Amino acid sequence: MVANSPDAVDARDRVHDLLVELAELIGPAAASERAVWLEEWTLVAAWVDERGTSHLTRLMSAHLAPHRRSGLLHAGLHACWE
Repeated sequence: MVANSPDAVDARDRVHDLLVELAELIGPAAASERAVWLEEWTLVAAWVDERGTSHLTRLMSAHLAPHRRSGLLHAGLHACWE
């Protein structure tokens, strides 16, 4: 799928909406007394097919700069997990 094709844009929008819904249930929006909104996100998913071949899917929010993407991934990997 081409990154800016109509299908890719639709997929990115649907992932964004699902992340917002999830945040309302368990994320920072549920724990905060102030209004919060999803500003930036990145997602990496690993898949394996029936032959055992691995594939990666990478998605990110619209207009996310490469250095911000790297920062989000770094924070996700190296921040303290509770």
